[in-house]
Amino acid sequence: MTQRQLAEAAETSQQQIQRIESGVQAARFDIALRICAALEAPMDRVFPATQKVLRRSASKGKTLGDLLSDDASLEEFADAGIEASGKIHTMKFMLRSGFMGFHEVGGRERTRLWTGVQRTNGSGRFIVYDTPNERVAINLEHLVFAQFLFDPASMTNEEYEEPIEKLKIYISAQREPLEFGVDPDTAGIADVDEGDASEQAAQLQSLMFFVEMSSEHNDVFTFVDEDGERAFLRAGDVSMITIPLRCIEPKLFASEVDGWREMGDQEDENAHGARRE
Repeated sequence: MTQRQLAEAAETSQQQIQRIESGVQAARFDIALRICAALEAPMDRVFPATQKVLRRSASKGKTLGDLLSDDASLEEFADAGIEASGKIHTMKFMLRSGFMGFHEVGGRERTRLWTGVQRTNGSGRFIVYDTPNERVAINLEHLVFAQFLFDPASMTNEEYEEPIEKLKIYISAQREPLEFGVDPDTAGIADVDEGDASEQAAQLQSLMFFVEMSSEHNDVFTFVDEDGERAFLRAGDVSMITIPLRCIEPKLFASEVDGWREMGDQEDENAHGARRE
């Protein structure tokens, strides 16, 4: 079954299947159930990491309803790749520049943000988290307003499915971001540390790592755009950075490539069939 066929059978998007397949994002519980139904297999086979929590709960006589109402079990499901709370969390925020935005986040990211936006001291200036399409770093000193909404009132699912190809840097002095085309990372930071890949192969992951570790106003970050031109930015003047997940997560990009190959194979098969007819 191709990614597209599975997405259609599970009533979701191919992009969502790619995120789940690559392990970049947890599957919402309802989507996980539809994927299992489409594959005609139980959850502990489709998502093997759930075996432990499901078997332990069964041995204690707990029902599925018991699991979904227990915070510890929900956390275990999240570790196993399932967002079982069923809730969609949205953070509405304003930056010092006046930019107002909305970010949809999973339950685990919402918990981190809930704590992070109240942080008044510590070594890190930025908090880094994931939305459905991007990895985001927000400078807490530039975050002037945050509100956690029950419903994604000011955005639509279609907006989240639009491809986002640019690294965006929001500067404190202006509302519109600076945009840069970037090449996707092809390796992880661990590969660079072990000498198996060049620094350029994981530059976006490295950028977000150094941003999150930044503590001084004058810390300088740098990256190279798709034209090979190097840019520099000073931490204290940056309000927010967003990077497409498909660019910063090599496994997700590889899953997308698999999807393109499947489409190409299907088109070739259709073309051969047409010629035979």
